[in-house]
Amino acid sequence: MSTVKVNAAQIGQSVTATNNFTWYQPASPDGTVRLGNGNSGSVTDLITVGTTGNLTFTGTTETYTNSVTISAASTKTLTLNGGAGSNGLVLDASNNIGIGTSSPAGKFVVAASNGAGFEFLPSNVTNQNWVQSYNRTTSAYVSTVNNSLSHLFYCSGAEQMRLDSTGSLFIGGTSGTSRLNLTLTSGLSAVSIYDLTTSGLSWQFGPRVGTGTVTDFGFYNISGSVLCGRFTSSGAWYQGNNSAVWSVTSDKRIKKNIVSLANGLDIINSLRPVEFDYKENDRHDLGFIAQEYEMVLPDQIVKENPNDVHKEWVDDEVLSIQQNLTPYLVKAIQELSAELNELKQRIK
Repeated sequence: MSTVKVNAAQIGQSVTATNNFTWYQPASPDGTVRLGNGNSGSVTDLITVGTTGNLTFTGTTETYTNSVTISAASTKTLTLNGGAGSNGLVLDASNNIGIGTSSPAGKFVVAASNGAGFEFLPSNVTNQNWVQSYNRTTSAYVSTVNNSLSHLFYCSGAEQMRLDSTGSLFIGGTSGTSRLNLTLTSGLSAVSIYDLTTSGLSWQFGPRVGTGTVTDFGFYNISGSVLCGRFTSSGAWYQGNNSAVWSVTSDKRIKKNIVSLANGLDIINSLRPVEFDYKENDRHDLGFIAQEYEMVLPDQIVKENPNDVHKEWVDDEVLSIQQNLTPYLVKAIQELSAELNELKQRIK
């Protein structure tokens, strides 16, 4: 084996030229080999090969130390570093790319020095592509998962929301039959609406709201800490002010063609109050039969499509009564009062 020993190898027009391409080792050997611009008397370093195989690129205004690292064959990692420090850009043996991290957990990871960052994980699970904001130091993360059917949103490893291929949104659960499906855990109201404007009121509505009772669906004024009302599982409605009266706008200034009611007693006498049981659940109740009621007060009948329960017995429209008997009852009492007064006059 032959050995050639030289202090420097130059490519140029002359040995004294200042722009020669020079490959040399320092006069005091430090284990490095350098490539520079100049001659053996004065060389400006451009590239240095260190004892560990690291490359240093030197410019005229800034030096990038260990800017390119090629790891041992066993790990097969390429690292490119800028002036900001280590782990600038890493390509590992699995073809994962990391910026700010030496061990990217997915195909493309951008990380900060505190461990937080974004991770892009194509096919992380079969037919699912993940994009997540993950802190590898604290193991706290928020993930977005896309597959052929749904978009899934994760917090700390648990699915919290999904949007499926039909456009239906699921929050807190994965099943439902509506466009918006809310699945609640104990102690949480379904919806809270906050009005942050001056004197604005904030509200809540949903299961257990205002009462904490699992069979209630309530409406609550957060600003005034007032329970406005609630439905029970049996269909009953309870007003928060314990009133059985609904407010109806009745201002004279918004009405026209005002005339006195012609009769009341005849209307009341034409109605047949009944008691009955519902086929659906055998619940006993009092009221009227809508078909009979329509013969007397047709304007107070509402026709609607049957629900899934009613379809067992109804194949066209279901009749409902929008009952407003108070004016007729008042008129009937007035008529009876007038008759009573007339009888009293006759007795005298």
